[in-house]
Formats: sequence, structure tokens, C-alpha cells
Amino acid sequence: MIAIVLVTETGTGQDLFDILKRFGTLRRDSPTRMTAELGQRWLMLNQTDTVAAEYEPQDMERICERLRLPEFYVLQANEPNLISDFIIMISNRNDILIDNDHGWIDSLNSYKQAIAQGDDWLQQSGPR
Repeated sequence: MIAIVLVTETGTGQDLFDILKRFGTLRRDSPTRMTAELGQRWLMLNQTDTVAAEYEPQDMERICERLRLPEFYVLQANEPNLISDFIIMISNRNDILIDNDHGWIDSLNSYKQAIAQGDDWLQQSGPR
């Protein structure tokens, strides 16, 4: 399983669930979590604030410098290319940060560039 965290300004991330619809049959697992399934492939999006407590103080500070009231979404999939495809489908916005859980917290556009360049963005600890 592969997981990343998407961080948006509070109240602006609901369109992420609309993108999930493009990946298969939707199942609402809870009021804040949905899963898209297509055969053996799946992609799950969960809005959760509990992940905020896992950040180091300096990382939360960096996030709060860019987003006044951050809201956290965990995106999980059973194939890395599903996560890449999801990121590419997000419209260009300046209010989305991504954390690959390997020390790289950066803008949506930085991640899109890394994907376009063929970088191993899921494992890298910062932009190249």
C-alpha cells in the first residue's frame, strides 16, 4: 500500500472526492472516507485531522506558513501510478501541499513537475 498526505485550506478540499470518481466504482466507507475500486485496483481518500498530530513542530510550522487553516487528506492506493494519476488530475491550485511521507512537503505543482520528469517522487526527500 502506498500513502501520501494532501493538505488544503480548510473547506477547499471537497473537490478531491470528485476526482476519486474517475477511478472506478465509489464506496463511502465513512462520512469522511471514500474508496474507488476498479477490479483489483483501489484508491482511498480520507479527510482526517488526526494526521496533524504526527507532524514535527517545524513541519507544521512550514505548512501553516502556506495554509492558514490546514485540512488533511490521506490518499492511499495499492499501485503507485494511481497516486500519480490522481495528483495529475488535480487542477492547478496554489492552496494544496503534498507530503510523500519521506520528508518532502511541497506544492502540488512541484509534485506535478517531479512526476512529469519521471522522478521517483514517492521516495525522494525533496525536490531535485
